[in-house]
Amino acid sequence: MVFGTEPQRKSRRFVDWERDLIREALRDLEDIQARKTNGTLRPGPAADVAKSVIHRLGRDLDHKGKHGTPASLSRAELIAGNGWIPEAIQILDTMIGGAR
Repeated sequence: MVFGTEPQRKSRRFVDWERDLIREALRDLEDIQARKTNGTLRPGPAADVAKSVIHRLGRDLDHKGKHGTPASLSRAELIAGNGWIPEAIQILDTMIGGAR
């Protein structure tokens, strides 16, 4: 085996409409987090809603783009389902190259 010849992992580049879908999901998640913080949405239902927002994003990316969803999206869905919405927001933001 020759070292250094392993194929490099390619990072996924999103086209404009995919970035727009991710930005829309980010706005939804930020709204959910704000409602959770000010008390108008309880933590349990907030996690469920956040998880469904990310699941919907994955479904939209998969159906419209025809090339599957990125692995980081399933990680964000798992994290949001546990109630850690700010961390899920950070994952989605790094997917489109944002710096929050």
